[in-house]
Amino acid sequence: MTGSLSVDESEIPFSGIIISDTYAELSADSLGTDESIPLNKVTDESACEGIWHGTFSDTTEVVNTIDVTLEIDGSGNIQSSTGFLYPVTGRVFAIDSLAILSGFLHIGTSSIDDPISGISDYHGEMRISGSKNNDSMSGIWEPDGMDAGSFSITLIEQGYGCTDSDACNYDESATDDDGSCAPFDECGVCGGDGASCSDGSMCEDEGACNYGEEGDCFDDEDCAGECGGADLSCSEQDEELIGTWNYISSATYPNAECGTDGSDSIAIDHWKCDGTGDVYNTEDECISNCSGDCYKEHRYPQTVAIANNGTAFWYLDTGDLCNEDTDCEHHHDNDDGYVVECGEETATCTISVYNILWGTLDDQLCFIVNDNSIECVGTYTVENMMLTVTELDDHDDEVTCEVVKFEYECNEGYDECGVCDGDGSSCSQNYDYSLKDINPNSATYDTTISPDYFEDQVTLHYFGHQY
Repeated sequence: MTGSLSVDESEIPFSGIIISDTYAELSADSLGTDESIPLNKVTDESACEGIWHGTFSDTTEVVNTIDVTLEIDGSGNIQSSTGFLYPVTGRVFAIDSLAILSGFLHIGTSSIDDPISGISDYHGEMRISGSKNNDSMSGIWEPDGMDAGSFSITLIEQGYGCTDSDACNYDESATDDDGSCAPFDECGVCGGDGASCSDGSMCEDEGACNYGEEGDCFDDEDCAGECGGADLSCSEQDEELIGTWNYISSATYPNAECGTDGSDSIAIDHWKCDGTGDVYNTEDECISNCSGDCYKEHRYPQTVAIANNGTAFWYLDTGDLCNEDTDCEHHHDNDDGYVVECGEETATCTISVYNILWGTLDDQLCFIVNDNSIECVGTYTVENMMLTVTELDDHDDEVTCEVVKFEYECNEGYDECGVCDGDGSSCSQNYDYSLKDINPNSATYDTTISPDYFEDQVTLHYFGHQY
C-alpha cells in the first residue's frame, strides 16, 4: 500500500501494509515516526447516527462545562447542534466491533478572531477520540491552541432508520427513513438472500458437531457452545502468531501419529463440484457424481497475515489460468470478505479473503470468516519462525493427519546478525571473558577474573615454542 497525505498544501508520501479488510498499518519509516500508525476502516458510517446529548468540559484553571446536543446523520455528518456559541459542522465515526470513536468538529469560521476563554466560546477545529459503547460515547476533545478536554454524550433519539411498518426492520423511533428497509426472505431472515435455507439434506459427517441433523456440517462449537456458531469471546490471542506467514508445505499421514512413527505421507486430492459444492477425494469420483464441472480445490492459503487487533487476512493463488475475472467465478462468490479475480501479472485466479476474526481455543487455531461459522483448523506450534498446524480427521473409521507448515515473513528483513526483524544487538562484540580462578596457590583463588580485573595495570603475556 502506497500513497500520499496532503498537509498544509504539502504532499507527504507513505507506505504500509493492509493486514485485513478493516485494518492497515502505515510504515513508521515512511512517515518519520517512532512507531507504525494503525488504521481502522470505517465499515458502517451510520454507527453514530441519532441525536446525542451530554457535556463537554475544558481543562482551564476554572473548569467550564456546557450541555451539548449533536444530531448526526447516517453518514456521520453533524446536521445540527446546541450548546456551542458558534455553529458546528464535522463528522463522527465509530467502529463498533472495536469500540473505537474518532472524528472532528468545525466550530464557527476561520474569520472569527474573538478571544477564547474555554469550551463555552471555543471556535476552530476540534478533534475528538474515545470509545463508543452501545448508546453512549465518551473521550477527549483536542482543540487548536488549548489543552485537551473531555466529553460524554448519550443517545436520546434514533432519528434515522426504517420508517416502513411493513418492513422486517421497522424502527418505530425513526423519524427519517434512511433507505435501510428490508423484507424477510424465504428463509425468514430479515434482508436475507435466501442462501441460509436448508435443502432438507442431513449432515452425514460423523466427525461434525451436528452429525445427523438437518443442514450443512460444522466441525466446531463456538464460545457459546453453539455448533458452527460465530462467538470467539472466550478465545485468546497468542502473540507468537501475530505477523505474516507464508505457506511452505503440507502432508497427509494415514494415522494419528502424523509422521512421527516414520510413516510415509499419502496423496489425497480434493475435487469440488461446481454445481453443488460437494467435495470428493478423486477427480473420477467427482465426475461420476457431479452434473457440473469439477475443479481441484486448493485448501491452504499461500499467505496468512494475523494482526494484533483480532483480525486476519488470507491470500491464495490457485494457479488456474484465466483471461478475465469471470473465469474464476467457480472458486468462490465475490461477497463480503472475498475477492476472487484474475491476477493481472500472473494471469491466474487469485482469492483474497478479508473480514476474518481469529483466536485460539484449547491450543487450536480458529477463524471466523465474514461473521459465519467458527472453524478451528487444528492444533498449532510456533518454533524457529515456523508455524505448524496439525489436524486429525476421523472419517468412516479411518484416521488421517494433515500437517501444514508456514514460515514467518520478516517485515524489516534480517539484521547483520542474521536475526529476522532484529536490531543487530544479538551479535555485539561485548564478549564475556570472565573465568573463575581454580588455582589454590593463586592470590585470586576462587575469584572470577576478567579483563576488568587488570584495569589500570600492565600485564605481559609471552608465547613461544620449546625446541
